Parts: sequence; C-alpha cells; structure tokens
Amino acid sequence: MIASEPDAVAIVGMGAVFPGAGDVGAFWRNIVAGVDATGEVPVSRWDPATFYDPEAYHRPPVADRFYCRRGGFVDDVASFDPTRFGIMPAVVASTDPDQLLALRAAAEAIEDAGGVDALPDRARIGVIIGRGGYLTPGMARLDQRVRTVTQLLSTLRELVPGLSGGQLANVREQFLTALGPASPDAAIGLVPNFAAARLANRFDLRGPSYTIDAACASGLLAVDAAVRELTSGRCDAVLAGAVHVCHDPTLWSVFTQLRALSPSERIRPFDRRADGTLMAEGTGVVVLKRYADAIRAGDRVYAVVRGVGVASDGRAASLVSPSADGQVLAVQRAWAAAGLDPATPDAVGLIEAHGTATPVGDSVELTTLSRVFGTDGPPIGVGTVKSMIGHAMPAAGMAGLIKAALAVHHGILPPTLHVDEPHPAFQNTRCRPQTETTPWPSDTPRRAGVNAFGFGGINAHIVLEAVASSAAIPPASVPAGTGLGTGFGGAGAGAGAGASGGGGRNAVRSGSAIGAGNAGTGSAEEASDAVETLLLFAADSRENLFAQLAVTDAELLARAAAFSRGEFGFESHPSSPHQATTGSGVCRLAIVAPTPRRLALARKVVERGRPWRGREDIWFTTEPLLVGDGTLAFLFPGFEPEFAPRVADVARHFGLPGPRLTGGGELHSRGADVVAVGRFLAEALGELGVVPDLVSGHSLGEWTAMVAAGSYRADAVDKFVDSLRPGTVAVPEVDYAAVGCGAERALAIATDQVSEHVAEPRGPAVVISHDNCPHQSVLCGPPDAIAAGLERLRAAGVPGEVLAFRSGFHTPMATPYLAEVRASFEVLPLDPPHTPVWSATTLAPYPDEPGEVRELLVRHLLEPVRFRQLLERLHDTGVRGFVQVGPGSLTGFVADTLGRRDHLAIAAHVPARGGLAQLRRVAAALWVEGRSPRWNRLPTASTTAITAIAGNRAANGAAVLPNGAAIRANEAESAAKQSSATAGITGALFQLALGAPAVRLAGLVEPLIPATFSGQTGPAVTLPPTDNPVLAALAATLTEATAAAQAVTEAWSVTGPARGLSPVIPARGPAPQPSASAHPARSPLSPTVLPRQSVPSRSALSRQSLPSPPALSPIFPPSPASPPVLPRPPLPALSRPSPPARPLPGSGGPGLVRTVECSLTAMPWLSDHSLIPQADGWPDPSDRFPVVPMTGLLEMMADAARELSPDRVVIGLEQVRVRRWLVVAPPTTATIRAVAESRDRVKITIAGYASGTVLLAAAYPVPPQVDDGPLRDERPAPVDALRLYADNWMFHGPEFAGVTSLDTLAADGIRGELTARPAPGALLDAAGQLIGHWMQVSADVDQVVFPIGIETVRWFGPPPEPGERLHCTARITELTADRMRADAQLVGGDGRVRVTITDWATHRFSTDDRMWQLKQHPGEIGAGEPQPDGWCLVRERWPDTATRELVMRRYLVAAERAEYADRTPMAQREWLLGRVAAKDAVRELLRTGDPLFPCQIRIGNDADGRPWARGPGGERFHVSLAHAGPIAVAVASAADGVGIDVEAVAERDIAAVALTEMESRLVRDAAPADRAELVTRLWTAKEAAAKAAGTGLDGGPRRFAVTGLTAHGCAVEKDGRRWTVRHRVIEGPGGRYVVAWTTEPLIQGGTA
Repeated sequence: MIASEPDAVAIVGMGAVFPGAGDVGAFWRNIVAGVDATGEVPVSRWDPATFYDPEAYHRPPVADRFYCRRGGFVDDVASFDPTRFGIMPAVVASTDPDQLLALRAAAEAIEDAGGVDALPDRARIGVIIGRGGYLTPGMARLDQRVRTVTQLLSTLRELVPGLSGGQLANVREQFLTALGPASPDAAIGLVPNFAAARLANRFDLRGPSYTIDAACASGLLAVDAAVRELTSGRCDAVLAGAVHVCHDPTLWSVFTQLRALSPSERIRPFDRRADGTLMAEGTGVVVLKRYADAIRAGDRVYAVVRGVGVASDGRAASLVSPSADGQVLAVQRAWAAAGLDPATPDAVGLIEAHGTATPVGDSVELTTLSRVFGTDGPPIGVGTVKSMIGHAMPAAGMAGLIKAALAVHHGILPPTLHVDEPHPAFQNTRCRPQTETTPWPSDTPRRAGVNAFGFGGINAHIVLEAVASSAAIPPASVPAGTGLGTGFGGAGAGAGAGASGGGGRNAVRSGSAIGAGNAGTGSAEEASDAVETLLLFAADSRENLFAQLAVTDAELLARAAAFSRGEFGFESHPSSPHQATTGSGVCRLAIVAPTPRRLALARKVVERGRPWRGREDIWFTTEPLLVGDGTLAFLFPGFEPEFAPRVADVARHFGLPGPRLTGGGELHSRGADVVAVGRFLAEALGELGVVPDLVSGHSLGEWTAMVAAGSYRADAVDKFVDSLRPGTVAVPEVDYAAVGCGAERALAIATDQVSEHVAEPRGPAVVISHDNCPHQSVLCGPPDAIAAGLERLRAAGVPGEVLAFRSGFHTPMATPYLAEVRASFEVLPLDPPHTPVWSATTLAPYPDEPGEVRELLVRHLLEPVRFRQLLERLHDTGVRGFVQVGPGSLTGFVADTLGRRDHLAIAAHVPARGGLAQLRRVAAALWVEGRSPRWNRLPTASTTAITAIAGNRAANGAAVLPNGAAIRANEAESAAKQSSATAGITGALFQLALGAPAVRLAGLVEPLIPATFSGQTGPAVTLPPTDNPVLAALAATLTEATAAAQAVTEAWSVTGPARGLSPVIPARGPAPQPSASAHPARSPLSPTVLPRQSVPSRSALSRQSLPSPPALSPIFPPSPASPPVLPRPPLPALSRPSPPARPLPGSGGPGLVRTVECSLTAMPWLSDHSLIPQADGWPDPSDRFPVVPMTGLLEMMADAARELSPDRVVIGLEQVRVRRWLVVAPPTTATIRAVAESRDRVKITIAGYASGTVLLAAAYPVPPQVDDGPLRDERPAPVDALRLYADNWMFHGPEFAGVTSLDTLAADGIRGELTARPAPGALLDAAGQLIGHWMQVSADVDQVVFPIGIETVRWFGPPPEPGERLHCTARITELTADRMRADAQLVGGDGRVRVTITDWATHRFSTDDRMWQLKQHPGEIGAGEPQPDGWCLVRERWPDTATRELVMRRYLVAAERAEYADRTPMAQREWLLGRVAAKDAVRELLRTGDPLFPCQIRIGNDADGRPWARGPGGERFHVSLAHAGPIAVAVASAADGVGIDVEAVAERDIAAVALTEMESRLVRDAAPADRAELVTRLWTAKEAAAKAAGTGLDGGPRRFAVTGLTAHGCAVEKDGRRWTVRHRVIEGPGGRYVVAWTTEPLIQGGTA
C-alpha cells in the first residue's frame, strides 16, 4: 500500500525537548501516562512579584501586568553538553539556547535514526527549522547590555542632574558586570537562522539549510518544505524541526493584551469551560527520508507522511481570528495529496488537533473537522498535546507530529487532559475527545491527521500512517508507564525489571524503538542463566575511560573470556579478602555480557558523557551517586499478584538455605512467602558486600524490612503471619482497585466529589489505601462502591481494575484484625535494629521505644501506605540508590515519583532472569555509582565470569588500569577515602540560562542621593526638591534604601569588616584589627575595588611591589622576632562581604559560596604566568594565555577555608584535583564553594576548575625529619637556573621565576634551590617547576608536563618571606605514558622541614623533537616543515585534545580562536592543521632572522572564498592550503595564482567525471600497481591549478586538462591558460600522499 506511493516520506528518527521531557522517550511516557507538565513561571524568566496580577484580567489591558503565570517550561531539562558537539564551554552562556537545544534534539534524532554513520551523502541532507521572531533569551540579555543600560543612565541624568560622570560610569560598569562577562563572540550565537545553520555545520550537512517562520504552523511548514525537497530528488534526507525557547515578559505582554491566555490558569482544549491557552516552549526534530530509501536501508520507520496541505485564510475577518475556510482548505489538500477521502468510515483513527483552548479557536477547529470528516461514521478520537505541555508556539506543530507518529507506531490512542465537559460543537461531528489511553481499535487504520494553525491565518495539516507491515502487527497494550498496575506493588511507572535513573541526564537513547516501559530488562536470550561476563572500566576522566575502549572488540572480548576464569587482574582490597577494586577513578562503566553491539553502544555512551543506567545492560557515570552524602536504601515489596521467585541458583551458589515457600495464593500464604524471599535476598546481597544505609518497604514489605534490619527474628514473624490464616478473624467484605492516577484525584472522582449534581458522597466510604506514585494509587471499599467508583474513573479517562486481595489492610476496614494483631505484637520480641528502618506511615525512621514501635505497627495496618511521599522524603535526605529486594515493581514507583531527579533504582529480582544473573547486574550498577561489591563472591569458571579491565600487571606487582595509572596494593584506598575523593566531581553538562533576569545593584553601587540618618554626625545632606512628584518619589525611595544600607552597615561594624582573600598559605595566626587611623572609613557593603592600572611588563613587575588595598587588613602579622614582611600582591577581594557561616543545602555543615574576579586587573602578577610567548609589545594579553597556576588555586581554597575557621591556621590541603585552566584574560568570574566537614576540614570547590580539602589546626604541627636519603645515579644538573628561564625551558616571568639553583639530577629525582617570590602561589609553583624540569631533561618525548592534582600538602610553619631561600628535593614516584607523580620536601635555611608534598601529579603532553623546538624557540621554529620547493608540510603531532589546545593557542589570536570554537571537533582538527600550514608557509617566506610568531600572521578569505595572508607589517600574500587526514600543506606567494593540494594515494573511480580521454588512456596504459598513484597525481594537479585560477574546479574537473606529465610534474591547461605543477609523494600516517603545487613554467622534458 505505502510502498507503491512514490511520494511517501518516512519518519525514521526523532528528538525532542519539551516541558517535563528531556528526550522523546520521556515525552512519550508523559503523554501515555497523562502527565500535566505545566507549572508556574520560574523567577528567572520573569518575576511574578513584579508582573503577576490575577485581577488584571478584569481591567483594561496594560503592558506590564499579567493575569496568568502558568505555562510549559523546559528549565529543568534544558541542559547541554558543549564538548559533545565540539563547542567551547565558554561560548555556551552567550549563545541563544534555542540553537543549542535544537542541536541537542537533532543529535538525538540522528542517533535514533541509526547514528551519523547511517546518514546518506552529507551533500544531500537538508536542515529546515521552524523558528519565530520572538525576543529570545540571548537577544533579551543583549538588549539589556545595549539599550537598557543606556536608558537607565539617560533617566538618571534627567532625574538627578547633579550626578557626576564618575557616578554614572560606576552605575554603568556595575550594571554590565551584573550581566556577566561580555563574550567577543556573543554575536555569533545570536544570529536567528543559526538555529538551522548550526545543525548543518556541526553534522557537516551540505543540503539546503534555513529557518521558517509561520507562527504556530512553523513546524509543519518545515515538514512540508522537507517533503518537497525529498520528492523533488534534491535531498536524500532532511532534518525538519521547530524550536521555541522564549518566555520573555514582552511575549507574555503581547498575549496578555490579546486576552489569549487563560485567566483560570488551566488549559482545557475542547472543554466547554475553556478560557484561553497557556504558553509553552520546546524543541522537536525529525529525520525524514523517502519511504522507499528507508526500506532499502533497513531503517526503523515510525510513520509515513502520506500528504501535507498548506493554505492561508486570505481576507479573513481579522489577522488573529481563525477562519474555518482556510483550515478546511489545508486539510483537504493534505488528504488529496494522500489520495484518500477523509470522509470515508475508516479514513482516520486520531486527529492531533491544534486545540489552543481559546473558545473561538476550539469552536472553529471543530467546525473544520465536521466539514472535512463528516458527521456520520465511526467516532474519531481527537486530542492535543497542548493539554499536557501548553502551546509551544512555533514548535507546537512539531510536538503534535511527534505525538501522532508515536501513536500510530505503537498502536496507542493517547489521552488529552482536562476535557471534563466536552465542547458542545462535538455534537455536530463524528469526533469525540480522546481522554484516556487505549489500544488503537483493530478495525481502524493506524492513520492520523495533525493540525497546526498559525496566527495570521497560515494553516497546515499532515496525514500520517503506520508502515505497511503494521497491518499485521497487533496494537500494543496499554504500557506499564500509564500507572495501571495490577497489585499493591503493581507496574507503576515502569516495568521495574531493571534500573531507572533521573530523567533528562540519563535518557540517552539507542537505536531501538521508543517505548513507554522502563529500561534495563535485557533481551530474552540474555535473561537466561547462561554464563555471562562482566567488563568494568574506571578512569579519572571521561576521555581516559574512552581511551580504554579504543581497542578492538576482539581484544576486549578476549580479555572477557580470560577473566571469566576468575583472573580478575586487580588486587583484593587490603581490608577484606572479599573486596576487589579497579581503582578510584570516578568515571565508571560496566557492561554485562559484552557483545560487539554493546561495546559499540558503550563507546557512544561514554563519548556523550551522560549517565546511562541499565539499558542494554550498560551502566555509566562520571559522577557516582553513592559517594559522599549519597546513600543506599533497600526497598522490600509487599503483596504482589504475580509472585514467581527465581532464587534457587542463588541459594545453591552461596550455600544458603532457600526461602521456605508455601506456594499458596491466600493472604497469609502470600504474605509469608513475600517475607521469606525478601529476607533471603537481603542475605544474598550481604554475601556480595551490598549493605544498605537504611531499609524500608511497601505494605507488608515494611515488616520484611524490620526483619532484615534485625528488629524481629524471622521465626517470630512467621508466627505472626500465620496468625492471619482464614478463620482467625472475620475478613471484611472489601475490594481493592488499582487506579492509574494520583490518590487524591482518584478518591475525588471515585466518590463523585467532583460532581456538581451530588450534595454528598454516594454510598459507603471508599478510602485511599496506597498512594504509590504520581500515576498509581489503590482505593479500598465495599465491592459495590468500588465498582461504581471505577465506572466514574473510566468515564473520566482514568484506567483501573479490581485486585484479587480482600484484606482491608491499610484502611480503617482492617479494624477486625486489631485485637489479634495487638496480641501478636505484644508477645513478639523486639530488638534494636542494626540498620535504620523508615516508615511509610510517618515518613520517618521507626522510634527507639518498643511501645512506640508496636503502636506504629498498628497504625501501619490502619493507615494508608504513603509510598510516594516516603520516596520523596528519602531522596530529600540524600538517598540516591534504591534496590528492590524481592519480586515486585517498586522500581517503577521510584522512577515515576522521582522522575528527572538523579537516582538509581534497580531490582534484585526480576521474573525474566535468573537470580544470580540479576544480582550480577545489581553489583555492576552499584559499583558504577561508587559502591564496592565483593566480586569474588559471584560465580566464576564453570558458571559465570567476572571481568575487570585492568591491564597488565606493573613490574612491582601493582595492577594497572588501561590508562596506565598504577594501583599499588599496599596503598589501596579505603571505600571511605574513595567516596571523599569523588565527592566534588562535576560533569560536562551545562544548565542553560533561559531568561534575562532583572539586574539589581543593591550593595554594588553606593546610594546616589544620601539621606540624613538619626544619630549621624555632621551637617545634614540636602535632598532634591520635593515639589516635583517624580523627584520626590525617587528621593523617598533612595532615602529608604540608604537607611536600610546604613542599618546593615552598623550591624556589620559590630563584627568587623568583611575579609578578602588572603595572600598566601598558610596563615600565621589571627589578623589584628586595623587602627581607626589606618584606613579611611568606608561601607563594608561596598566591594573592594582594586585601582585600575595598565598591566605592567615582566621587568616592571619584578621591580615594583603592589600595596594591599585599604579594605584588606594584614592577614599574616609578623611575629616579634621576624624580619619586616615584604609586601605581597593580594588576591582580589571576594565580590561581596561574608555573612556568618551557615549550613549550605545538603552539605551537613556550615559553608559559604563566593565569587572572585580573576583578571589581569585584579591579579596583575599573572602576566608572568602566561603559557604562550608572543612578540614584544603584543597588544592582546589573552593571546599569551595567562592562567591561574594550580598553586594559586590552592591560595584561593585556603582563604575560603579561613573564612569559616578564622581562629585556625591552614596546615595543608588534601585531594586537590584540577580540571581545567582558569584563564584570566579575558576575565573569568570563579565561584568558590566551601563546606566545613569539621572544624579542621573544609571541602572547597572552585566550580568547574578545581576541588580539594583544606586542613586547619590551632597551631602548626611538628615538622618531620629531613629526608636526606640519596637519589639514584645523582649527577650535576645539565641546565643552570638562568638558562632555565632565558632559554624557554620554563615560560615563567620574574614573579614566578622561583628556581634559583639547579643542583643535581638523578634517575629518580632532582634537587635545587627555590626562592620565595611575592606572587601568591609562587613558592609551590617553583617546586612544581623543579619537578617538571626533571621530565624535560630525562625524557626524549612527551617531556612537556602540567600539574593536574596533589594528594597532600603539609605546612610546618609560617610561610617563607619573599626572598627567603629553601632547598627542595623531589623524588619521582611513578612514571607512565601520560602521567608523572612526585613527592617533594622543602627545607628552610634553619634545617627544618617547611613543606612536604605527596603525589604531585602531572599530565604529559604529546611532544616530539619538533614540538619541543617549537616550545623553546616559538619565534623561529614552527610546527610546519618548510620544504625546499617553497611549500610547507604539517604533520599532526598533537593526537590528544590537551596538546591540540596548546598548539591552537600558539597559532591563533582571539578572533581566530572564536572561529575555531564554533566548529565541530573534526572540523577543528582540519581547520587548525590548515591554519598552521598557512602561517608557517608565510613565516618561511618572511624569514629574516628576527623572531616572527604565528599570531603575527593573519589568515582570511576574500569575497570569493580564496585565502589570503597578512604579515606583521601589513604585507598581503596569496595563500593556498589543503589537508588530507593528519596531513596539511600550504604555499604562499606575493604574486597571484598560487595553488596546492594533497590527497592520500587510493583507488579512485573518477575517470567518467574527472579525466579527459587522454588522461583516461594514460591510466589504462599504466601498470595496475601504479594506477592509484597516477590517478591521485592527476586529480591533485587539477585541484592545484584550479586553486591557482581562483575558481576551484567548479564542478568541471575535465575542463582542467593535464598535459606533459613527467615523473616530477606536469602542466595543466584551461581556456588558453597554462599552469606548471610539481608533484611529490610523501609518507604519512596510514600510507602515502601526493602533494601537487603550482610553480614556475615547466621546463620541457620527456613525458611519462
């Protein structure tokens, strides 16, 4: 049927970000479950306190008062990983978020369509994105920076004419500062059409790329354009989508004044009471291909686009009033294009309507449906996703299209919400509102229509149909995700068979179909008890972990086979022979039963960097949940209707007595079996070392939890459960009903409390017995009342069914049990639990008093199970891992309740898999999240294998991870230490800023008009005249604000001024208070502002000292016996004063959060810590790459710790980890977070840059003995200290040139003398220089190192004074391919140890001889290799990203770096190679003997795209460049017409399109072994000549004819012009390459 339609277009991939859903899978689950994802506007979008006025609806419209504040918002799912797309993180903040979310959704759609490798020819793939012209967040923020600040200053000048220019300049500066740093490349991220262009750029798609604005129909218009591109044959695939990320107050103002928003703040499409829409936002992208192409490629097809219709209203009554005529025309055109009659009985099963919930709009749309589809025939379901997310404006049609495509794909009719009283116009149609989730009727074709009708009268309709084979596929049953369970622990929100995690971050999809079930169940063949292996990976970064996977599948599978015999390849934990560890790497990956397909998926998962929890039996994270404060809970299920435990293999393996099961179906039998299996699995988990931090349960499971925790002995509970036998008590005549909605709504509907026609609830009481999760609850009551309640629920679109049990538990109806239960509880012996037990009745731990425990157990029997609230409370208290212990579906309840909040939920038992197999998955999941299971307690050899990738053993017996980091068995860290080390880790995701919040200058700008305070001394200040009402109001406001500031000032004066960052580590002691005359009085509410000054040169800095600003008191007073303290440059003050330390949320201790400006203005000494040399007088300091040294970060950490413990001295730091360079040009604002773990330990995080723990004490510790042991093979150092800096061994300027003597070099260390410099961090940085120099002179390759962390630093006295000399001995403790570690000891002139350093860790950068020469002679040597023939060759010598960044910074200026940052990683690599080659070609041309740095050469392109170069003196050169893989070439000339090309020698079938007849004959006549090289020579010659011509081949390579071919060159002719071309074949990575370049006229010789 469809296959015969030549114009049919298939949807083969989808991606989405909509309110409440970070991907398509979550979007569909929300749709099927009927989730209302609307909510109140976040303050970051617009402040309700300023704009919201619910009474504004009843007054004439005004622009700045909004009567509605609800809508659909994506703030909680709007995260973005820039590194995944090769975007510099610094660019994210200045880029409009709609571009980034469109990129994220497009990536999901491409992956869903099979991945980038499955795409057709990139030149034939288009991108068409619907996008409106609204004021987006990025443009709004720019408008604040450009227009708002100008208006502010203009108003102040008019109202307060006496303000000085300096005051106004300060207001402007603080206003702009509050907006954040301005990015020079911000404008790039604000160009509107880049929403499409960025997609084409990132994925290298070279078909048409543009945006469409058709208001609310934009998404479907994009699909219409895409269909035309495909059916015309111009494209083979198109990414069609729409994006809208805008909740700016201006947009709300427009729709408020139009009265389009709902005054009741509820969107009710097609309901009689509908009174307006709710605004929303979102992004959706689909991948479209011709249906025939999709079938040939084996693509999974969601739905087929049978027809698209578009029409306008023409001359309608109003631009904003919809017209049925225009809508009818669009719908009829779509069905005509599909070749179908919409009025036939079986034409359509679902209409996804526009459905804005405006009274006029709904009425007109229903009229349209009546006119097109008729009034007679089977009913057609009508729904709209707007009822769940709101109106997403330009993206609304795409939301509806994705919903409809998934509906036909799964065979499910999804619900529409809030249609309680259907619109009267339904009576004139054959349509009905689809208010519940139902299977698609088998007698109705899986065909749907989608409407999108835009403002201004643009209308679109699309006809979708399931693929032809769907006729033989039965419709899917209502998925578990709807919440329609079958028992107390019923299916909930997921299948519960495996693992679930927090929504958006872990919802990475594979190529499998999108479904509504939970992840992690595994396939049928994997559910067997067959032998399985397990791969474990650990690394300190995602990049290093990915590198471990960069070997062949065969190698990984071979290792798995070897390890299956129990050869773990790593050492047991020293504290336990049962504890195996693969190291403390925080990036972890586990793969159960690895296969090539799973390994490929795992590589993609790691490359993306987002948590992945269980799907396809893969677990991955970069931020383990169960470290630090993250805790683990066991959840024990209650009564389950389906109960088939598979635990026999577990009992056999561990030698445990199996659970004694009755196998009965009665209440008491099932209860006994539930308790028995739960406590058995808890014991088995204990055998694996999996121990919970707390336990709880669901219904009867709470009693199981008490048994597992030791409160009750098992035999006692058996007797109690046995007392529930039939006949013991009279069982009440009640039914239970599982209902697919929340408890309160279920009870209201079931008891008819929502009906306006019933004065009181009908019949006997129906009560809530179980509040399981947001989409499932259980009601209990008399059978008749339950039956009647279910009917009402079904009528309201809520599914439900009666359960098998009839106990009355958890309701007052269990009262008949009370006497027997109380008697049983009284005789049961009660012991203190060894693990806390939490109650689902009180949402708190069980009490300690036995009498209170027994009373709570009675309450548990009579009161509802509040499981949803319990889960939320546990998560709030820090529980991040949930293990379901026993058969059931509690993981589904967890997933539904916690949603997108980070968590792990996994079942220790699933019916589809053997017990040991599932326990293996539990162990893998928990290991990834930071726990340490006992791997050797799992089966090995003949049963099941466990594999840990740990590489080969080191020579000293240590196990080595694949990244080379040794794990020394005698120094293995404990689990607690491992947890502490990973506590501060952050991931790569950025939460996008979606608003432009108001700027507040309180505390940043001193009052502009001072007022007279009571008690103020001195003359009163005269306020402005008050006869002007505007000035009077302004004066009153300023007076009030100033008075408040004065009150705060007086309060601060009691405790002393705020402290800034102190200059050095460690502190000598408490700081003295400054005298009254020492500093002029100033408000502590004003930040310390360092005087502005130009950045001094290195020589100037070495001669001058920088005085402390007045607000900073001396932090380290000299002791009486100390010589005078030389001035030190202070670190910049914190951006605002410190309030008293207070507990931070979730920290458990006092803490503070501060920001500090890191810039050359605030830290001028850092001009001497610039990594990249440039020419003297170079104007842009950012091109020198000045950064805060790691030791400078230590200073910042220490000072923040001192704020929390001002009476202590800093004695050291631990577990310092540095993630990236903290750049100071352009300026960076760093956020410092400090949390006091105790009085003497403060955990510090410099967000995104570094973390560590600062150690404090009342006094310095006693120093250790001097380590004067010998080094191995000591000899005089080959480089003296002067040459160390003069010859560029070290890049440091005078402020950091702290190595003043190099004494001896050894095979395992180095000795030298250090001199303390004034710059903060300079002394320890000098010790690091000494360590780094050992690598420089001891290694032949990769000798450039930079520090990445320190395990410990210890101080044993006050810091050395500037100029004081210390002797340093550094011992190298570990050396691998990419790491070096060293210990060091600094000894003062008095012979006492002053500082010790343990595990100074450095990263080795890729460095060969040429790269080393480039480092030492950057003005003379380049990365390129000049060739005798005048061109330049560059071989990529920087395989890792870290080294590539250094090369990039050596060669590119700021504007070029911005251009580089806006490219994909692959494009960055090629672009950088070309720029290096071009610049080095020009440098060679200009070489005179004087230094010439790469940044002095600029490369650009003329209007025709031809490259040019400009020298330092303004000289212009013609440049040609080319690259092939890791090779780039370039040639430069002052004359016109230069060209070069390079290609790898390879077979090319280009004769028919590129070669002339003579050239083809040459190829045919050549020996077969020579043909590939010959064809490559011909092609490169044409390319080189075409570039020299300035036109390129322009699609006509045969017009460039090669003649006179010789062994070394040829001539190329075109239209009477002739170029001489030379050839050379070079060897390169992966094979041979041909280089061709134009040169002087050919000297005639023999021909080849």
